[in-house]
Amino acid sequence: MNKTQIKINSFLFSLLDSTLPIPKISDTYTEFDEETEDYLKSLITKISADTRLRNGLVPHTHKYFDLLVNQNEKFEQFASKITNSIHFLMQNNNIISSGDGIFINASIDNVDYFYFFKLNYIKRFMHLLKDDSLKLIENKVLLPSSNQKCDECFYINLFDKEIFIVDKKYTIDGEPIDYLSNFILGLVLNKSEDELIKIINEVTTNTIEKHYTLTAKKIIEYKNTLAETAEATGTINTEDININVFNDNKEAENEYKEALYNNGIKAKEITISKKLEKRLTRKQKILTSTGIEILIPIEYLNQPDLFEYRQEEDGKMTILIKDIDKIENK
Repeated sequence: MNKTQIKINSFLFSLLDSTLPIPKISDTYTEFDEETEDYLKSLITKISADTRLRNGLVPHTHKYFDLLVNQNEKFEQFASKITNSIHFLMQNNNIISSGDGIFINASIDNVDYFYFFKLNYIKRFMHLLKDDSLKLIENKVLLPSSNQKCDECFYINLFDKEIFIVDKKYTIDGEPIDYLSNFILGLVLNKSEDELIKIINEVTTNTIEKHYTLTAKKIIEYKNTLAETAEATGTINTEDININVFNDNKEAENEYKEALYNNGIKAKEITISKKLEKRLTRKQKILTSTGIEILIPIEYLNQPDLFEYRQEEDGKMTILIKDIDKIENK
């Protein structure tokens, strides 16, 4: 997403600090300087491409649904309710970090969106010049830059009421909970791209390790299938993985399918973002038991004249990197 596509209609912010008896909320700003506008647009641009986002729909019966119908008129009311809910939770669970809540009403391609970012404070030293005396002090309430990942945020498409969340787990009443989706909003959401690919990787690798002796060969087949399908179709196709990796072992095939289903992956084809597609088709990271890390371009994995996995009789593996003209130290 380009920043020029984004129009900031208004924003406000609140102080989410458990030491305060009540949260403080700013006025709503409809005019702002260029630096502030650029900061807000950077937050929106970065989160829109985040593969950690989970999504779902806000149902008509949801407690906040009415506030989302005429958002331009109820922007402050919605922001106040979210702020008060988080502040109440923070006062009763002091492990939740303090920060600023940034609420943005924005338009992108003529569609209105509501954005919320909880930007946790960072501590940095700064100089203080007072009465001609210069010293270093620690500023404990600085906000992160717009280039840093936000771990606690959500945004809502106000036309179709689809919500996207990056959440953070906190232990509440002895249970680790995604507090924004579960506690503040009370929503059940779909898995994120990161969660989906993690499950597929674990299920496939576990099945390979259980049913095959030459695990390295099968893992290469899996990685190649994943990359080729992503590049050709912009999807992850679990049936392609099944056909290309487990077609020679019926027991492994059935176990793979059952494990995916039990982990909540029922679709055979999963559309992925360009960001994840690039990640899957770019390089494969190999981490050995001896602590050595190797980054290999995906296309090299099935070129034995350049790169070779060799499984020895004792079960250990040898990795051969061939046809090297020179090595650069970086």
